[in-house]
Amino acid sequence: DGVRCFTDLAKKCWSSMLVLSEKLEVSGVPFHYADEVLTEELGKVDSGKLKIGQMAYKVFLLPEVLNISGKIVALLKEFHAQGGKIFCSVHNDFEKISIDGEPVSEETAGGRKVPRTSACTSPFPAISYP
Repeated sequence: DGVRCFTDLAKKCWSSMLVLSEKLEVSGVPFHYADEVLTEELGKVDSGKLKIGQMAYKVFLLPEVLNISGKIVALLKEFHAQGGKIFCSVHNDFEKISIDGEPVSEETAGGRKVPRTSACTSPFPAISYP
């Protein structure tokens, strides 16, 4: 059923984030998780950096997600246009991901015409972590 399927996908995303966190920590890579609400309210792009409150970032990693807000997508597109580095998890299944609850289309995937079975149909490079 739909609820069970969503719960399974949410658990998969959460598990994937835990693995990513562990990999970053073990590798000595400092990181933060951005809260979507605070990023929408406080996020801006300035001189190629994504600023959220007092923090400024040169790199953004989009982990495995089920939904992302259109405001965050617009912010990330601006960040990318100003030279910010964005990486997309190869675990993202763009047949299931949505923006503001709507399925991702070629237009929202950066206009790239790629097979819908591709692991990452964003305009950003894909990264892999088991």
